[in-house]
Amino acid sequence: MDDRNILRTLAGELAEISALPVQNQRRENWRAANDLNAAAPVNLLVYQEPWQEFSVQEALTCRCADDFLRSVELSMRKILFKWNHFQGDMIVDGCWKVPALINFDPLCGLPISEEILEQENHGDVVSHNYKTLFKDPDDLEKIKLVDIRYDAEQTERNRELLSGIFGDILPVKIQKIGPIWFAPWDIISMWYNPMELLMDLVLKPELMHGIISRYTDAMLHQLDQLEAQGLLCGYSSDHLTGSGGLAYSSALDETYDSLPCDRQWGSSAAQIFSQVSPEMHQEFALQYERKWLDRFGLTYYGCCEPLHDKLQLLKSVKNLRKISCSPWNNLEKTIEQTNGEYVLSLKLNPATVATPDFNLEPFRKEFTRTARMLKGIPCEIIFKDISTCHGDVNRITQWVNATKEILEKNR
Repeated sequence: MDDRNILRTLAGELAEISALPVQNQRRENWRAANDLNAAAPVNLLVYQEPWQEFSVQEALTCRCADDFLRSVELSMRKILFKWNHFQGDMIVDGCWKVPALINFDPLCGLPISEEILEQENHGDVVSHNYKTLFKDPDDLEKIKLVDIRYDAEQTERNRELLSGIFGDILPVKIQKIGPIWFAPWDIISMWYNPMELLMDLVLKPELMHGIISRYTDAMLHQLDQLEAQGLLCGYSSDHLTGSGGLAYSSALDETYDSLPCDRQWGSSAAQIFSQVSPEMHQEFALQYERKWLDRFGLTYYGCCEPLHDKLQLLKSVKNLRKISCSPWNNLEKTIEQTNGEYVLSLKLNPATVATPDFNLEPFRKEFTRTARMLKGIPCEIIFKDISTCHGDVNRITQWVNATKEILEKNR
């Protein structure tokens, strides 16, 4: 089978799935949860899967000869594989999105300097030894003000190519940039040895303020250009709120074309600040993150860091709608302090599927208790950071099915 027929066959499968009534129902469910409807179902999403362990699967074996078409084929196969094995409450859109070729750069022109310890069969999951790139204020100039460029011609050529292959089956659209993950200290901690970074919050506070201030300004410089050039787009099934679930909300515009920031979701996090006091979190993180967050209609905060002792601080963010609740959070304290006023983005521990001896019973027992605590609370369940399942996709399938079953019994 040639490249054209391969993609047309896959596009046909996607088009058939996208037309199922469940797609619109799930959009309404995500929208209801993001609108703080306490009666909304708890939605579940899986991402950051260990694809390297599934590469031997026949369903993920690519056959296209052309490199670009092969990349499209792999993306299609991943969506179908996910749908067939651990769909949760994912949504498949009735179109194919071609990424707009935009040089948006979260590193602001400063490459990371690091040593990497390769780990066999773990894909992108490797150990990093980051080197400190900032010694004095002069080093702040390493963080560049990047000028945005959009290669509209090549993007349109890519769209036309795919449209000519399968556009009559699955319409092809250009996808500009959706909600942007703004986590400045995640980036800075790759420019700075983490131990030195935390020490220098105390030993070199002026330098650390200089770094975060310069980085925030550099990112706002890019955001201003993206907004002015109409390069921010509306939501689709692959747009996330921060490190959480899907972005549908009646409070924001879901049109697919260009949008201003105040019709978008914003997000931020400071994961390396897990053990930093609320006062220092405000001083070195949130006061700068607000400059970004204040631009957006709704915002999401957090990722893997525990936030239960910083909720009063986060409540001061005027447009905050959703808060990450990682496995290291005190869920009871979080529920008590948020009182249904925010969506809880509950991250479940991926170690459940990573242990050598897979056993769901401890998870069932613990999550049943969790599900009872979530009654009447706007919430989403996120399975992410799955570095391994020992090559057994059925572990994730069973994990998802058990979670859905427990939620249905206790909602």
